[in-house]
Formats: sequence, C-alpha cells, structure tokens
Amino acid sequence: MEVSIGEVTILVKDIHEADRFYRDILGLKLTGEREANRGTPGAFRAAHYQLGDALLTLMAPTGPDSTILNRTLEKRGEGLHHYCFLVDEMDTVIKRCQAAGIRLVDSLGELVKLDGTNAYTDPRATHKTLVQFMPKGSTEL
Repeated sequence: MEVSIGEVTILVKDIHEADRFYRDILGLKLTGEREANRGTPGAFRAAHYQLGDALLTLMAPTGPDSTILNRTLEKRGEGLHHYCFLVDEMDTVIKRCQAAGIRLVDSLGELVKLDGTNAYTDPRATHKTLVQFMPKGSTEL
C-alpha cells in the first residue's frame, strides 16, 4: 500500500496574522483561500500553501458560529489540527482501523463504511492527533 502526506493543517485564531510568518519568513506563496460550512458548527476559513507535493493549510473559525473550532482553540490553543494521508487502498485502511478498534468518521461526523472517500480518526486512538485519510488523486484537499 502506498501512503503519502497530502496536507498538514494548522489551527490559528487569525489567518492573516499567521500568514505573515509563512509568507514573509518562509517565502511561501498563497495558492488558495476558501470558506466552508458557513452557518454551521463546523464553519471554517482556510488558506493553502503548496509545499512540494503536499499542502500546508492554515485554518481558522469564521466567527462565533464556528463552535467546533472555537471550542478546540479554547481547550488546546493554536497548533497542529490534523494531517492527511493519501492512500491508494482506502478500503484496506478502513478495514485495518476497524479491526484495531479505531473509530473513523467522515467530515459530517458519520461513521465511515467501506468505499469511503474521506475518513478521520478519533484522536484518542491516534496519540491525540486527528488523522485524515483520503484516496490518492483526490481533488478535495
């Protein structure tokens, strides 16, 4: 099975403030911005930077409606939110996680079944780190 890093996501309070470090100090170029899930507890704003074959993403709450990210910032502060592995055998990863008792959910919090295209681990099972799995070649990053 082939596995590679697709994305590393850092949770920040303010994307524009954090952008200065990545742009001014490291010289990274912003390759895209987006907002998603507006008006829901999972609302977020993101800024993407290409790092070789992977993305570095800064993610921030859009406002008070972003209760999930705001709660995470209150509990843990800014820092690593998750990383995404691109895998060529998604069903194998899902089966192995299920066999090991690792709960997998999709981006809506629903339990993942075989043929899933996006899966997140329960951080309690992966050393307090949220891990995402996506098929190689996915355009969702």
